[in-house]
Amino acid sequence: MSFPAHGPLIATKTLPPKARRALIERLRLAALVAEIEGRLLTLVKAPGGFGKTTLAQAWSEALRKRGNLVAWLSLDPDDDEPQRFLHYVCHALHRAHPDMGAASMASFAHSAMGDPAQVLTLLIDEIIGCGEEVFLFLDDFQCITLAPIHELLSFLLRYAPSNLHLIVLSRDDTPLSLAALRVRSQLLEIDAAQLRFTADETQEFFSCANDVELTPEDGRRIHSQTEGWAAALRLMSLSQEGKAPQHFAVPAALAGVSRSIDGYLGELLLQLPDSLMEFMMQTALPQRFCAALAVALAGSDGAHELLRQLDKRQLLTVLDEEGNWYTYHQLIREHLLQRLQQRDGDQLRELHWRAADWYRSQDMWSPAVRHALDAGANDQACAWIEQCAMPLVKGGDLLTLLGWERQLRTHMVRLPLRLRLAMAWANTLALSSDQEQVVGRIEAESDSAELRRECQAARAAALALADEHERCGQLIAACLEHPIPDTWVHNSVYNVQRFVCLKTGRWADLYAVPDLPYPDSEAARNALSLVYRLSILGLADMLRGRLDQAAGRLRAALLQDADSDSAQQMLTALPGGLMACLLYEQNQPVEAEALLTPRLGIIAKLGFLDCVMRAFTTAARLALRHGRIERAHALLEQGEHLGLARHWPRLTAAMLLERLQLHLLEGRMTEAQACLQRLRGLDAGTAHLPDSPLGEVGQFAALGEARFALQQFRYADALLVLEPLLAELLASQHRYLAVRAGLMLANAQAGLKRGEQAARTFGDALAMAAGGNMLAPLLDHGAGIGPLLTQAHEQAQRGDAGHGGDDDRTLRDFTQRVLLAWQALHGGRPAQQAPAAETLRNPLSPRECGILELIADGNSNKEIARVLGIGPETVKTHLKNIFVKLSVERRTQAVVQAEALGLLRNARR
Repeated sequence: MSFPAHGPLIATKTLPPKARRALIERLRLAALVAEIEGRLLTLVKAPGGFGKTTLAQAWSEALRKRGNLVAWLSLDPDDDEPQRFLHYVCHALHRAHPDMGAASMASFAHSAMGDPAQVLTLLIDEIIGCGEEVFLFLDDFQCITLAPIHELLSFLLRYAPSNLHLIVLSRDDTPLSLAALRVRSQLLEIDAAQLRFTADETQEFFSCANDVELTPEDGRRIHSQTEGWAAALRLMSLSQEGKAPQHFAVPAALAGVSRSIDGYLGELLLQLPDSLMEFMMQTALPQRFCAALAVALAGSDGAHELLRQLDKRQLLTVLDEEGNWYTYHQLIREHLLQRLQQRDGDQLRELHWRAADWYRSQDMWSPAVRHALDAGANDQACAWIEQCAMPLVKGGDLLTLLGWERQLRTHMVRLPLRLRLAMAWANTLALSSDQEQVVGRIEAESDSAELRRECQAARAAALALADEHERCGQLIAACLEHPIPDTWVHNSVYNVQRFVCLKTGRWADLYAVPDLPYPDSEAARNALSLVYRLSILGLADMLRGRLDQAAGRLRAALLQDADSDSAQQMLTALPGGLMACLLYEQNQPVEAEALLTPRLGIIAKLGFLDCVMRAFTTAARLALRHGRIERAHALLEQGEHLGLARHWPRLTAAMLLERLQLHLLEGRMTEAQACLQRLRGLDAGTAHLPDSPLGEVGQFAALGEARFALQQFRYADALLVLEPLLAELLASQHRYLAVRAGLMLANAQAGLKRGEQAARTFGDALAMAAGGNMLAPLLDHGAGIGPLLTQAHEQAQRGDAGHGGDDDRTLRDFTQRVLLAWQALHGGRPAQQAPAAETLRNPLSPRECGILELIADGNSNKEIARVLGIGPETVKTHLKNIFVKLSVERRTQAVVQAEALGLLRNARR
């Protein structure tokens, strides 16, 4: 039995139902498409059977023909979960255009545990980057009841880019806040009154559907009886199908159509052969079905013929172009299910079991488990889950397992201890709180020594992810007293041991921790522990300033998912975030952004503390490089909220330090001081570990104090803070942070007119940076570092650095690269560099530069065309030329590359 990493997406949900030829063209409704193009939100609200989906299909086709991008998502009750809802939204947008949803969907790959707020932020960026007008249809929105999803959609509407248009189809009122949209004329509302057929449309409908020329009086009578309800008209037409026009019967009365729809459906279904009626009852159970599933449910090989008959009678909706997947109209399906539930319960349970068995045969485990539980086969459902629970954890797929946990809880199923432990592992790795206590209860209930040792390992992992290294160390010692048969669990214990060594700065012990090899046939299925090991070791190398060695380990970790269909999977998220930080430090922002953007959401959900810290810090600094300071603030606020929610003071402190520096850059001293006050409070309430190389709260607070003092020209105060801090960082071999502290100390010494001392301190920091090829600390330090950098460059060119031999050459080359990069970023280039600059003349035309500047300001292709007085297709042609000239593939990459080359007049700093 094989278990896939995750359940497959249902592709037909992101396709509009296959449209039949419209019987009549309702021009007054079709013409509304022009209004839709000018609104942010179009809300279509009416009860079932009013033709919402049919009308939306016509709109989507018209919009597509006008050259717009159209995405479609058919919702059902299973989508009433934030991650799943956003996953499908991303998939729908990606189907519309490959540049949309790709990075966002990567946050859900394998585990699909991406943080919804972060994923939505990524998605907005992708929609902006796409540049085209985007129309997203959400059908059956009444299935979405959870407040968090409504909040996400409200967030999307609040920060929606100008090229996004949302069309929501619902039977019920939506809880979205619409007042502001109404005031700004960004909302188009369509209700049942507008969807009802008029008397003339009713007459035309029957003329086309039944070849009957109704008299005006009959047309008005049917219109009055049906109240213009499309479903009632359709059912009345079907009930008269096959009759000669002269035998068409107009009902004498039909009071309360909405109350009589069951009667119409009953009359319609009674006209069907018994075999066809029974087939419909049996296949109404799943939301959508194919011929093979229909055969399994009906127990008959004649399903293809029966499906053909239903399609001919227009009782089926075909969901895909190939005609493989079907559904019934929601009203028909609800009627069939109601009749099925009125029968003997044994038949309903039997159908659920047949569905479960078929889904199991297709390795579609989520619906298999759901139908097994609905069939009352709880033991079988538990057995299926227990067989694959730990393989899913070891492979990194947590969402599937946690989804099953919710289903089992709903059915009040008592889980065996081993399955409870697997669920605890999944929750631990998903950073759910209180898992150490949960595992402790499992341990207390178990009478198996082996299971108790595995529980100790899970508790140790939970404590490590909670950043509680002291209690970790005690548990690790107990775990390692006896061998643990499961190699993955044993290696997880070793990873926790590495974390404890890293936290306490015991470098030799860290590198000495062993690792148990997996058989070749099992290595891929146990990759998560290897990824953690390489990530922890890579982080250790990076903190010690050995960035090249760190890069080797992190690349090896990234290769653990090289055979996957996507290079942006959960197993690559942790090393990918750290690698992006490393690339940024080495001044490779384009590569860093490409690696980090698709992974940031899943890092926020599943990353351990230091991975989250490096990822969010890097993402904010990249945003600042692009001049997107509000985006940088938003990322740091999100990181800070994660720190508070997970009780990670170190993460909170790191985010506060970055925010303080941003505020100082903007000249917002009051806000910067507020961040400093919070840093002081965190420092006062947190134990300081002087031997830790991980950057404790006190170290971040000290850097904040120094940065604030330097901004106020209080150089002596900065000196008092920075001298002991730098000594502490060097003692713990934390060269990564020591470089930044050394640069700040050199600034303070220079401010106090201690020139020689400042030059030495700066030279030492420069040498440490050169050892790890770290350009970013110097570039991010700002324009004020220019004199010291120029002096160091001149000294290196003269060979006065004093290191000798290869070290002098390395430092000279590094200083030269830093100076050129610093000048490109902060402006100014020495006269002697002018000839070299000529070789980098602008490859873009003035028109192309103008288009890139408009893109950098957030304009869509249509808006650029309007500003420049050219057609959207001309804008696309210019963009294609820009992509070729800059060797990029996307709009955002083009802007980044152009700014890095200094090609934009209005490049933002």
